[in-house]
Amino acid sequence: MRKILSACALLAMLTLAPGTTIQAAEPGDGSAFIETVEKHIQAIKDRDLESLLSTITNGEMLTLVFPNGTTLYTRQEYVDFHRAWFADTGWNMEIEMLSPLVRGDYGVALTRTTYTDEAGSRQAMLSLHFVREDGEWRLVFDQNTRINPD
Repeated sequence: MRKILSACALLAMLTLAPGTTIQAAEPGDGSAFIETVEKHIQAIKDRDLESLLSTITNGEMLTLVFPNGTTLYTRQEYVDFHRAWFADTGWNMEIEMLSPLVRGDYGVALTRTTYTDEAGSRQAMLSLHFVREDGEWRLVFDQNTRINPD
């Protein structure tokens, strides 16, 4: 019950672009969700901002939580961060999808990442939350939680 309320609370907080509608998922729509998540992941790996933009909300609100708790709250902040991050070629990120879940017009993909840069490798759990906007799956919430080595 708590998970359902959390998902509903997140959906209630979304600020969509004018004229944007949230649509119920069609039967068998899990494949479209998976395709969108895979496109989003590939865009990160390829540092492809244009492809990434095609997978994020057109609304004003898009939350990004970093491993240290720093949080961005708008689509523009998300875009600006990724533009600067993608310009840095000194990193590599492997992303493995663990458990995609679709319920109606809401989908979550839990992934495990390995981020490597000059400081070494770090693992994290990346949670990507999508809603349907005008028939397309769009990212609205992105949380990266570092896995501390034992």
